[in-house]
Amino acid sequence: MRNLIFLVLAIAVLSGLGGCASNYLLTEPRVFKACLTDAPGEQEMSFDILLNILRRQNGWVIERISKEKYELDVRACRGSFCIPILIKVEPDGKILWRRNPIVSISISWADQLKRWLNNIEEGYARRRCAKEFRR
Repeated sequence: MRNLIFLVLAIAVLSGLGGCASNYLLTEPRVFKACLTDAPGEQEMSFDILLNILRRQNGWVIERISKEKYELDVRACRGSFCIPILIKVEPDGKILWRRNPIVSISISWADQLKRWLNNIEEGYARRRCAKEFRR
């Protein structure tokens, strides 16, 4: 029995050290500030732009929309495995992404999630900051 416990602990430690799972992505909020200038009062427009972009992306499931709080509960899915993410749009147009709750994911899944977030952020910046991109 003691050998079995030791074996389980050894496997757990080695898999954690070997990089089999990634907890680092979005454990703290990821902040994305799209525009160089702030435009107060455009929180609703920013929220609508983000919502429209997410609706067109593959792999994203919108579970809850709170226009009053400017929050979205979404799931980023690859196959049957999904990661819950809370998204909040700040009054100045910043986007806060937070995994909620934190779920261990593989390094390749974390890389794909980063690519998805980057694509969404680029599309958001192009639409929200169109005037700055035309200069």
